[in-house]
Amino acid sequence: MSRKTRKKYSTIIIVFILLSVEFITYLFISNYPNIQAKKLLNKYGWDVLSGGKSNEEAVILNDEYLKREISVMQISAASEIGFNPTNYEGKTIVKYYYTLKQIGKNDQLRAEIWMYKREIISAYILHAENNVRIRFWSLDTPYKKILSEIE
Repeated sequence: MSRKTRKKYSTIIIVFILLSVEFITYLFISNYPNIQAKKLLNKYGWDVLSGGKSNEEAVILNDEYLKREISVMQISAASEIGFNPTNYEGKTIVKYYYTLKQIGKNDQLRAEIWMYKREIISAYILHAENNVRIRFWSLDTPYKKILSEIE
């Protein structure tokens, strides 16, 4: 093989390696919030069935949003394990929604994770039952307790 041909193949291999590394990096960075969220949910014993990147919503944490009754309940549940999203007032956050393998009364339980940039700032469990008052729980709430409170 001539020197020119080896140089050409070497250049092609280097370009291929660089593109592969860049692609893998892109996949990791774009999936980072889901990796972190699932890791947190698993840490507390929750199993993720689906959700994440395709189920996200951007929200501005303004005073009005933070003082809504539902937000106060969500923040209260998250604060039980040390989260305080009120520190991010005025910031745009992304909410990720997950369906869990654990079942409530009739439907799968859900989890919501709030992230600011790459930091989890809130996380809690909720149910999707019909005719049951909306309720939010800390991630460390035992599954049996959630089931009894849904009944």
